[in-house]
Amino acid sequence: MPKYTEIEDAKELQAGDHISWPTEMLPDVLSHHAIVDAWEGESLFSVIHVSGGMGDGSASLGSSALRSSGTPGSNEVCEEIVDLGEHMSNRDLRRYEYKPGECYEPSEVIKNAKSNIGEFHFDLSKNNCEHFAQLCKTGKKVSHQAECANDLLDFTGKLISAAASGSGAGAA
Repeated sequence: MPKYTEIEDAKELQAGDHISWPTEMLPDVLSHHAIVDAWEGESLFSVIHVSGGMGDGSASLGSSALRSSGTPGSNEVCEEIVDLGEHMSNRDLRRYEYKPGECYEPSEVIKNAKSNIGEFHFDLSKNNCEHFAQLCKTGKKVSHQAECANDLLDFTGKLISAAASGSGAGAA
């Protein structure tokens, strides 16, 4: 997973940055990922992100979503003005850091993000907001939080299977 910096001041963000903040639904587990398009002043940013998918963070935008080019309730990539002030104050707004050569130039990141505005076929484990942001930033469709969730599900399944086979043997 790329390293990140906790953002406390709007001036720390630039167009093309890959950012995330906790979702409202599962704040200690899931983060919503987006690409910064532009600073609109104070704590307002135009971001390009996946909106409307389960766990995508659109619920966490709540009243902070001020203007959207998308249709509410649909799964789509949209450009939206959001107020990130609370997340900066809470120190839970992250900007992901990439080594030189690992990512596109900011103008290319924005171009990639904008070229995807429209319908989005959301899948929590295969095509979520982090997949989108990573694809725009690096050209690679990766989601570390989906990989962690899949690993956890695999481990839980193995525990359940081991417990079920162990309890059956003890009953004989």
